[in-house]
Amino acid sequence: MYVNSWPSLFIANKNTFSPLHIDAFESNFWMFVIEGEKKWTLFNRKDVHLLYPEWFPGSLDPFFDIDFENNVNLDKFPALRYAQKMECVLRKGDFLFVPHGSPHYVKNLTKTIAISSNFVDISNYNSVLCCLEKQGLIDHHAKQVVQALQNIKPLNYNTKTEDTLFSDLRLGFRKFGGIKDKDNSNNSNSSNNSNNSN
Repeated sequence: MYVNSWPSLFIANKNTFSPLHIDAFESNFWMFVIEGEKKWTLFNRKDVHLLYPEWFPGSLDPFFDIDFENNVNLDKFPALRYAQKMECVLRKGDFLFVPHGSPHYVKNLTKTIAISSNFVDISNYNSVLCCLEKQGLIDHHAKQVVQALQNIKPLNYNTKTEDTLFSDLRLGFRKFGGIKDKDNSNNSNSSNNSNNSN
């Protein structure tokens, strides 16, 4: 399971996008842009409840009905204005790390080529294990991954590292001018082209 899933190659046309989502099984994520520009919108994982998550039966991964390609109706989604949102534009040669559990939406501002991978490390080991144990109740492949992970003995780490990773990441981008907090009342885009094109 997942052996042949990553790394992934993303080739996308201008104005295509990936709707708001969270990567599977609490995995961390990185992306390196080879060509083009991608606009990333990320939310703090602690604000998932403010994004009106829904679940398909038998799935632990939420989906979201908020359309960021058009003016977001804050009368329909009033809690959205309280969610901590960050935005950045990745260009050729840029690398982005996305902490596990962070909802994100990605739009291709130009034709783009990028590579990425989801992964497990010391920062999300326990979260991944917990998620896959639950998924293993209905999916024997997930149970196999759990058994493999349990054979790994991770080093001890301070849980504060995991809890503050998102805010530390935000401060780091602010220092270099790459990310700015945005007022959630201004969510307007014009394209209606949609496909899964992180």
